[in-house]
Amino acid sequence: MVWPIAVAAALAIVLIKYRDAHLRRTQAALAAIFTTRRFAGRRVRVLSVHHGWQSGMDLDNPDELVFPYVRAFDAIFSGPRRPERVLAIGGGGFSYPISLARRGVAVDAVEIDPAVVRIARDFFGLADAEALVGADGRPLLRVIVDDGARYLERCDGVYDACVLDVYRGMDAVPEMASSETLAHAKARLAEDGVLAVNAVSSGEGDFGLETWANALLGVFAHVWEIPASWGPEAYWQNSVLVASDAPLDLAARFPAALEL
Repeated sequence: MVWPIAVAAALAIVLIKYRDAHLRRTQAALAAIFTTRRFAGRRVRVLSVHHGWQSGMDLDNPDELVFPYVRAFDAIFSGPRRPERVLAIGGGGFSYPISLARRGVAVDAVEIDPAVVRIARDFFGLADAEALVGADGRPLLRVIVDDGARYLERCDGVYDACVLDVYRGMDAVPEMASSETLAHAKARLAEDGVLAVNAVSSGEGDFGLETWANALLGVFAHVWEIPASWGPEAYWQNSVLVASDAPLDLAARFPAALEL
């Protein structure tokens, strides 16, 4: 049987290379969860799918965001007002929704794959974050298992900010960058709301930064780029694109940010 053999081989590689290693099946591919010290010696638990590191949690400082692009999502706080309610589409290890909830921000987090939700609860602190409640006694973090584009089309909530981090393994989800889907996202935002997008490009120039930027410029009055890569030598390069109909000034908080 091919599947058990493949699982055994992948498990052996992960167990040899990393500590605290686990494998789980997801809709996209086999996911590996392991602990590494590649971040300046810190103990960081990583969720990897298709060899792409999709979430990281500092085991000694869980409140500290590990990945540069996730820290750049804080650009949503650079709008005209502090966001009190945020929609996050794309869960992974839920590091950013968890961070927002710990800071008292109410978050609806949409993830299409229930297996990914189980991984986040078992290994990345999601269950504890779901137990957090706001001043009104309601949960600060609500997890919704659904397709992101469909949820945007039919939900009727209003959010101060929306964060899109939507990938199948290392492949972007093209329908999320369509003008129709982005128009639905804009319709879910308050009048001066902010949308932040993780845009990934490779050295081969595949679907990534340019596609997202062009789509956002067709829907929003203002679009900024925040470079958030792992360094110039990295094959995969991250940028966070921040869009709003309200003027934004990101340069003070993110010196490398540029308005497109």
